Amino acid sequence: MDVLHLPGSEEQKREWLEPLLAGEIRSAFGMTEPAVASSDAADIATRIERDRDEYVITGRQWWTSAAMDSRCAVLIVMGRTDPTAQTHRRSPSPARRRT
Repeated sequence: MDVLHLPGSEEQKREWLEPLLAGEIRSAFGMTEPAVASSDAADIATRIERDRDEYVITGRQWWTSAAMDSRCAVLIVMGRTDPTAQTHRRSPSPARRRT
C-alpha cells in the first residue's frame, strides 16, 4: 500500500488504495526470481523498458504472493528500469506509472 500512499496521485489512491484499505481487493507482489533465491532488490534482473506509451517487462518472477486470490486487482512487479544506475537507483516508484 505504501507505493500508492506515498507517491500515488489522488486518482490512484481513490481507485486502488481505498478499496485495498477496505479489504475489497488485494494486491500481489512479484520480486523473487528463479536464478536468485533471495528478496534482495539489488539482485533483480527483470527489465522494465518504456516503449512509447507502454512499458515492456522482460523477465521471470518465481513467487508472486496473493496472485491467485480472486480479489487480486493490483500487481506490483519489481524490475530494473536503468541497469547502469547505482544499485539502489535503478527503478522509479511503481506508483508513478499506470499501465
